Amino acid sequence: MPARSDLPARPNIEQLKNQAKDLRASHGSGSPESIPRLRDHLPSLSGASDAAVLAAKFSLLDAQLVVAREYGFDNWHMLAEHVESLAHPPTPIGPDADPKTRRVERLVRDGLMSPREAEYVLAGTTHWLRDDMTLAGEYTDRQLEFMDAAMIRGPRMSDTCDVERLRAMLAEDPELIETAGPAALAKALTKKGSLPAVEFLIRRGVPRLTLNPLEHNELSEAAYGDNIDGLRMVFDAGFADASDIQHRWAHSGWPAHVGLLFWARREAEMTELLLDHGADRILEVPDRGGLTPLQHIVYEWDGRWGRWEGNFPAGRLYLERGAYYDVFSACGFDDVERVRELIEEDSSCVNARHANGSAPLHWAARQSSYACAELLLNSGAEVDPVYPSLGFTPFHWAVNSELIHLLLDHGANINAQDKKGRTKLHHATSINSRDQAEDLMALGADVTLRNAKGKTAFDVAGLHCAYLRPTKSGERRWPGPDVPQTVFEIAELPGLGMKTVRALYERHDVQSLDDVQRMVNDGSLATVKGISEKTFDSIRVVFELAAILTAERMPDCRRMKIIRLLVIGHGVHSVEDIVRLVEDGTLAQRAVEGIGIGEYKDILDAVGIDY
Repeated sequence: MPARSDLPARPNIEQLKNQAKDLRASHGSGSPESIPRLRDHLPSLSGASDAAVLAAKFSLLDAQLVVAREYGFDNWHMLAEHVESLAHPPTPIGPDADPKTRRVERLVRDGLMSPREAEYVLAGTTHWLRDDMTLAGEYTDRQLEFMDAAMIRGPRMSDTCDVERLRAMLAEDPELIETAGPAALAKALTKKGSLPAVEFLIRRGVPRLTLNPLEHNELSEAAYGDNIDGLRMVFDAGFADASDIQHRWAHSGWPAHVGLLFWARREAEMTELLLDHGADRILEVPDRGGLTPLQHIVYEWDGRWGRWEGNFPAGRLYLERGAYYDVFSACGFDDVERVRELIEEDSSCVNARHANGSAPLHWAARQSSYACAELLLNSGAEVDPVYPSLGFTPFHWAVNSELIHLLLDHGANINAQDKKGRTKLHHATSINSRDQAEDLMALGADVTLRNAKGKTAFDVAGLHCAYLRPTKSGERRWPGPDVPQTVFEIAELPGLGMKTVRALYERHDVQSLDDVQRMVNDGSLATVKGISEKTFDSIRVVFELAAILTAERMPDCRRMKIIRLLVIGHGVHSVEDIVRLVEDGTLAQRAVEGIGIGEYKDILDAVGIDY
């Protein structure tokens, strides 16, 4: 390619546009002078015969690409940006500029961000970059229409795009690929259903991707939505990589200062793609709370208790790429050999404190890592360190019975109270952990202790633990621990109160949903006192829908609750009713309590609707 200095002495964009128009006209007239220019700069025509070159479709967009490459630029946008910079030279970036400014300057220099976009990023965007620019009136109605065609929002999990509309609009106005294409690409990248638009825009020469890499952005959304093909296309095109850190949280309460790895931590294939495209450079970068990407694998930010192995495959990929395997992460993985190795290197690590104030024993307890907890305690770990932000000791987080007994055997305080005054027994009864509550009481937990709101563990007990609350007669409430847990599933059926459930259990030996279905099938349920014709009909519908929304698609514990919500909350009595709710968008509303994205997808699968 010729050097960029081959440009006219005072280039301007209109002059260059006229050159492209002249080239297109020359080709259209069959001029042989156009043949080598097209053949040299359009890969699709490389090696083609003269006749084939003259017969080829040659748009104004193609002509602009040829002109740009003749002047030594990869695409028209880079040529236009260079000409603009000659007319309005940017202010030099000094050596003392902050990292954000230097990063933005590099993006502008490399043609991955326009100077105008850079102004918004440096000013501090409050939304996604394209949204801020839209609100500021940076785009025309025509450009916004082009972006809208790249991603058409539909009911949840069913977003799509209109590639034919994109193609038609580009035929009418080729400059849209430069003026609106980058923002359209960003919009399309957020949803799997818009993958054809991503492919189309890149193939048609979109010059870059409009986004703010320093904040939660469209790349984050694509990683979280497992849009691996879309991200791969963008990475392969050179428009972005996975090495940036997003400084603010995506939503209040979520961790800040995380990279794309955080959003992909449950998907090993996506994680591998990110590591291959720069995320390996941020493996040791902690979030605002001091958690590294590896630690996020085993320490769920949302407070989930108990072992969570769904992230482990991604974590192993981090380790293969050289992530430091610290004592906190090792306890989370229940890797007792690694913990032993670290103790041999430095015995004081058993009482080390993480940046968030937690101790290794907190991590072992939270992940039910019995072997690691035992090794830590036998190596001198403090049994009741306090996690500052919550006031939790490891005992608060222990959910495994063996681990609870291990901690108590080493002197853990069974009645330790967190910052809200809650004991382990408060937690157990409030989350309906009957066996754990019974176990704690047998071990001597104080049932009279009150939390910060003045409530005992019995006062905050959920339905499954309600029998623990004392009655005036001194008798335990029904159902007690001798009644199978499956009885509570019956109480989820529409129209059934606990009084009726008890009658079914004691008088008709009904102990599970299978028993209720048997009575529905033979009609005997309709004869039970307290069950109206309307209730019988609703229960019958529940079982009919349950046969469609099979347990293979949705666990029973979630399935029956979802079906109950559909029947009672939305009047569903058939598959046709579900289809109607999907088509009119009712089920896509985020306000529909109890139906998350996963359940929505399962419902669509079960009734045969593509998404």
